[in-house]
Amino acid sequence: MTIDKVSSFNISRVLNCLYHQQPISRIEISRQIGLDRSTVSKIMYTLDDYNIVEPADKGVSTPRGGRRPDFLQLNNKIGFVIGMEVQTDRWFAVGVTIDGSILFTLSETLTEENTSLQQVIEQAMQRLTARCAELPMKPMGVVVTLPGIIDPFQGIILRSNPLNIDETLDLKPIITRYFDVPVLVENDANSCCWGELFKDKLEAAENFLSVLVELRRTRISGAPLQGIGVGLGIVLNKHVHYGKNFSAGEFQSVFCKTFHSTQFSISDEEAAKMVSDEAVLVKTFEELAINLSLLVNTFNLSQVIILGDLSPHRENLSKILQDKIQENWSYDTPAACEVRFTDLGRETVAFGAACMFIERLFSVPTISNTQQAYACGFDLLKTVLE
Repeated sequence: MTIDKVSSFNISRVLNCLYHQQPISRIEISRQIGLDRSTVSKIMYTLDDYNIVEPADKGVSTPRGGRRPDFLQLNNKIGFVIGMEVQTDRWFAVGVTIDGSILFTLSETLTEENTSLQQVIEQAMQRLTARCAELPMKPMGVVVTLPGIIDPFQGIILRSNPLNIDETLDLKPIITRYFDVPVLVENDANSCCWGELFKDKLEAAENFLSVLVELRRTRISGAPLQGIGVGLGIVLNKHVHYGKNFSAGEFQSVFCKTFHSTQFSISDEEAAKMVSDEAVLVKTFEELAINLSLLVNTFNLSQVIILGDLSPHRENLSKILQDKIQENWSYDTPAACEVRFTDLGRETVAFGAACMFIERLFSVPTISNTQQAYACGFDLLKTVLE
């Protein structure tokens, strides 16, 4: 089917409206995006050809009576997305449908014998291929997320201290040997942002900070020290902020004056006791909170979302962060910033990675001076469905 750029753009607008407002009628779509009804109806025929939409419950008649409007919704069975998180001591993968339902989870603990990232990806793809073969739906995309500086537009790893990557690495050739679908790569903390934007959609805060805190090995190999890893994801005006060189959110405490294996001023000996000694954990979080309070107040962020391994300590740590935000605030009125913890559990990062792909499927193509262009909307969706 040949579809010109203007038609593809308008189809993407309709898909975006469906994605955020479903179930919704053709009339309401026409009203919201400013296309005439006949154009919307033609677009629906196209979407029906790809099995993307399906009928929902009928709407309510107007006070004047008449036929109830036919509501439409996205077909959640068109496929699923694989999100995979790789960390220094494990990988974790999920299969997620376009409505956010988790079809399966897979994970593996990494040992010193399988700590080459390429080897980890190869073995994970073998297991994922076998698991996906058991499902009635097909994968539409794969997103790998990990700590480090990632170019999400080219899908390549630029650098990653935790994974011992100090030169450009492209994982796509490995993955596409197993899955003939688009492959994306994203930073782990940014993936958390995508998960939050997906879950809340229109109600998501416009400006927030996701703070991914994981208690794990500080390096994938060559340094057996157990410690803490922190990454920040920044959302400004409901867009994930990458920075010119994609290093936005790379964290190191301003108090870290000398080299340590962690991102904080604590000693390696203290870091090794992080899991078992709550006093060390609180000391580290206080240092993190001081760093975060400057960002919160400088950029007027409305939310800080803590993700990862600190949920058991949420009450104490939330108070610490709130107190530091207020201490850093120079006015006599309270700083308006909500601190909350996510409850998704181990799937948090991998789920967010899958959400990044889903968000691209239903976004409207744009090109700005600050963000590179990438395949998205109907152009991407028809690629994975044809």
